[in-house]
Amino acid sequence: MVTWQVLTESVRGATHHRNGLRNQDAVAHYQAEVGLPLIVAVADGHGSARCTHSHLGAKFAVEAAIDSVLTVFNSPDLNLSQIRGLVERLPQTLTHCWRDKVKNHVNNYLRLEDCLRTKPLTKNPYLPFGTTLLVTCVLKDCILYWQIGDGDIVVIQADGLPITPIPNDARLLGNDTTSLCSKKPWQDFRYAFSPLVNVPPKAIFLITDGYKNSFKQVDGFYQALTDINDFISTDGADSVKQDLAGWLNETSQQGSGDDISLAVIYVTEEK
Repeated sequence: MVTWQVLTESVRGATHHRNGLRNQDAVAHYQAEVGLPLIVAVADGHGSARCTHSHLGAKFAVEAAIDSVLTVFNSPDLNLSQIRGLVERLPQTLTHCWRDKVKNHVNNYLRLEDCLRTKPLTKNPYLPFGTTLLVTCVLKDCILYWQIGDGDIVVIQADGLPITPIPNDARLLGNDTTSLCSKKPWQDFRYAFSPLVNVPPKAIFLITDGYKNSFKQVDGFYQALTDINDFISTDGADSVKQDLAGWLNETSQQGSGDDISLAVIYVTEEK
């Protein structure tokens, strides 16, 4: 019998340490008592001078992702065709949920003018909370993926080869990224639907871009993920959890200097 488990970690980037800035990332997951659905979300707040509250935007994004997936996929009787259709509808539901969380925070804890540093920015009240988002949901017969902005979802297949289920976005160049704070972010979501047939994947990684950007070659990035999965298999998740923050901190120090957040959904076999 296959059992799905989750391991997460988030570290403040080396550059943020030096500059006294907070971690702008957020990670969250939900797992039903029976094991499924399993929902994992990772967000990367922009952290720019204009996005003064993006750490909160990231937090609201992972919360909205879990709330929205649970709302949209709330029936155990959905067939694969129905699920595929709902995958396309989720981004709009998620966007509205995220915006509600932002507005609730502004109304209850902040004055809007405190979030906005210059008058032109008042045209977009969500800009100070700008963030990217990665989401994966494991259901009984399929795995669902959504992404807006940069970062990576990587699947380690049963044969050990890594693949990226989400299509590339040619607009993501350098520091340019799509975002939940844009005018119609649901149009910028990319998504994928993967039926579970025969053998499930070994692992699914959701990672903010600070990790991949720390490697000179993409092969090194994929090898690092494969190594983490191998360590989980050989040494156990508890052992990896103890070391993971140290590994990510070292990667940030020697690489991008950015915050790094990682979630891995891995499979164990119950005998």
